[in-house]
Amino acid sequence: MTKWGVIAVIAAFIITIFADWGAQMTGFSQSTYALKINGEEVSYDVVDRIVQDRVQKAGVLTDSAQRDLYRNVIDEIIYEKLAMQEAKRLSLSATDDEIYRQTRDRLFRTEDGTFDKGRYDRARRDLPSAQWMQYEKMIGDDITLTKIFLATTSAIVFTPQELDDYYNLRYQRAGLRHILIRPGDFIPEYQAMAFYEAFPDSFMIPERVKGRHILFRIPQNAQADVLTDARARAEFALVRLQGGASFEKLYADAKNDTSNMILAEELDWFTRGQMVPAFDSVAFSYPTGRPSPIIQTQFGFHIAFFDAHEMPHRESYDKVSESIRARLSGESELQQARAHIEEIQKRIQGGESFEALARQFSSGASKASGGWLGDVIPGEMTPELYPDTGSLERIGKEVGDLGQGGEIVLHPAISRAVFDLEVGKTSDILMSRHGYHIVRIERRRGGDPDLREQFQTKLEREYRGFLKQQLFRDWQVSLKAGADIEYSASVESRMKGI
Repeated sequence: MTKWGVIAVIAAFIITIFADWGAQMTGFSQSTYALKINGEEVSYDVVDRIVQDRVQKAGVLTDSAQRDLYRNVIDEIIYEKLAMQEAKRLSLSATDDEIYRQTRDRLFRTEDGTFDKGRYDRARRDLPSAQWMQYEKMIGDDITLTKIFLATTSAIVFTPQELDDYYNLRYQRAGLRHILIRPGDFIPEYQAMAFYEAFPDSFMIPERVKGRHILFRIPQNAQADVLTDARARAEFALVRLQGGASFEKLYADAKNDTSNMILAEELDWFTRGQMVPAFDSVAFSYPTGRPSPIIQTQFGFHIAFFDAHEMPHRESYDKVSESIRARLSGESELQQARAHIEEIQKRIQGGESFEALARQFSSGASKASGGWLGDVIPGEMTPELYPDTGSLERIGKEVGDLGQGGEIVLHPAISRAVFDLEVGKTSDILMSRHGYHIVRIERRRGGDPDLREQFQTKLEREYRGFLKQQLFRDWQVSLKAGADIEYSASVESRMKGI
C-alpha cells in the first residue's frame, strides 16, 4: 500500500472512531423489508431508526451529506449482517450460557462487582418477554460480532518502522487556518438576550467540582494481600506528598505507568451523585488546591486533587450566547450562512487574502489571528498530546467537540481535511455542528518526537486495533462482493438521491 493509501485508510479509521458511526441493529420489526442480504430481510424500521439517530448526532445536513449518510448506514447494516451470517456458518454464534453471563454481568452487577441475583430474577419476571428478548438479542449480537472479529483478526504483526510511520501519520501536527461562518450569527442580539431572560432555569449550573485523581487499582474479588499492597502504594504516595512532592509530579508519573495497576485521570466538572458515594462525599467537602486523604472505593484507593468547586449559579450570558443562537437558528439562518461563505469562497478564488477575509468575516476567537488555530491533531487531541489546554479549548469551540476526559475530538470533516489537503491549498466548503468552514493547511509535521516513547504502549495497542479494524473491514468487503443483496425500490432511490 502506498503512503497516501495508508493515510486514506488511517483517516477513515480515525474519523469512523470519533464520529461514532457504528450501526446498532436492535429490536424487531413487522414492516416490509428494506433490503435482503443472502435472503435475510432487513426492515425499514431498522434502517430508519439508525438513520434518524445519525441525523440527530450530525445536525443539519446538506442533501449530498444526507445521501452519503444513508449509503453509509446501508453499508454498515450489510457488513454487520454478513458478519453475523458468517459467524453462524462457522459455529461462532453466542451460546445461551454466554448470553446469560453477559446479561448478568452488564445489567445486574452491584457497585462492588457482585451479581445481584434478586434484581435479575425480578427483572426476568416483571419485564415483558419482548423487551427481555430485545436485551438478549442485543447482547447476543454483540457477543457474536466480537467472536467473529477476534477469529478473523488474530494474526496481526507489524514492524517498528510501520509503528513509527503510523505515529507520524496518526499524530501528525497540521497547522490549521480556517474561516467559520455560524448560522447562529444571523440571530439578532436582542432575540438571543430575550431567550436568556425568558428561560433562566435553562442556564442554571448545579454545585459542581472538577479535578484529577490517582487510582491505585484493585481487581474484583481481590485477595487480602492484593488489597494490602494497593493500600501500601497509596500510603507511600501520600507520604511523598506530605514530604513536599507535588501532586503534578505524582500525577505525571502515574500517567506514564505501564503496569495497569495505577490510573491517573482528569475529572471534568461533575455534580453530586455522579461519582460513587465514598468519592462523592470527599469531593464536595474537601478544600480545593491540596491533595486529599486516601479515598477507598470498590475500584481501589484514590488520592484526589480538586482544582475548583462551584456553588449553584446561573451561567453568564456571554458564555451561553453562542449556544442560544445555535439553538434558535433554523433553515433561514442556515441558508444565509451558506450564501455568505459561498461569497467568501469566490473572493478567495479571485485572489483575495485568506487571512484578511478571516479577520473580516470569520466567527470565533481565531478571527483576530486571521483564522489561525495552531497545530491540530486529527481525531482526538488529549491534554497529554496537546499540553496547551487554553488553545485546546479554543480549538474545540471552533472545529471540534469536548470529550469526557477534557480531550477535544476534531469534527470528522475537519479531520478529513487534515489528512487530504495539500499544504497551502484551500478546502471546499465543509460543514460541522459549528457551521460552515473553509480550511487551509499551512504546514504539516510528524508526531512530536518527545512524546513518542511516552506513548509506546498506547501506540502499539492503538495500531494493532487499527490493523484489526482494517483487516475486518476488508474481510467484510470481500463478503459483500460475493453476497446476494436485493434493495427495495425506495432504498435504491434514496441511495441515488432521487
